[in-house]
Amino acid sequence: MDTITRDIRAVRTESGEGSAGGDIYLATNIQVLKNKPGLPDIALRYTLKTASGTHLRDARYTDTPGYSIDLSFGKSYLNSAKSINQFRWFINSGLYVYQTYDTEHPQNDCFYYGGGFFIASNKIKWQNEIGGYAGYFNDGDHPLVFRSSLKLIRKLLCYEISYQQGLHDYDYDRYRATLTFEIPAGL
Repeated sequence: MDTITRDIRAVRTESGEGSAGGDIYLATNIQVLKNKPGLPDIALRYTLKTASGTHLRDARYTDTPGYSIDLSFGKSYLNSAKSINQFRWFINSGLYVYQTYDTEHPQNDCFYYGGGFFIASNKIKWQNEIGGYAGYFNDGDHPLVFRSSLKLIRKLLCYEISYQQGLHDYDYDRYRATLTFEIPAGL
């Protein structure tokens, strides 16, 4: 990280080198409705975030717990006769709550939202989404991001490139390249 970003994020050490232990997320997903003709799929999710991150002085994690609960809707349109055999749209919204160190407001309760779509064939998946949350502090707690990813699907290995751009209250862009090894079923 450069010195300007280091100062904005209030990092207390000169070097951002090394590794750190991360926060732990525990989540439960409940499929409420799936594959009903004329209706979208519906899922309910609850997530708990621990305050277990290390190297807080390097601004890698926060020392605050949080939780979220949301409802997701999505619908796929399949066509096995074409080269593009699936189109799926999805939306979600919910509540995101995190602890703060502010004595007047010990937590921030945020409405969060998102949506997007993906197009897939047997060999390629292209996904685009936008999402964020809106807290009540109005001091950097309205981040909004756009994400796009392209995945090349093979039998054992999948290659993916993705990009994330901060649109509001999130000043960072992210580029990622991912290699995934798929374990065949039955092993």
